[in-house]
Amino acid sequence: PSPSCHGKPMLKREGPDSD
Repeated sequence: PSPSCHGKPMLKREGPDSD
């Protein structure tokens, strides 16, 4: 649910961590 890295694998991974 984070708009910071949601759909952007630049900071975090596109897994459940940045859901």
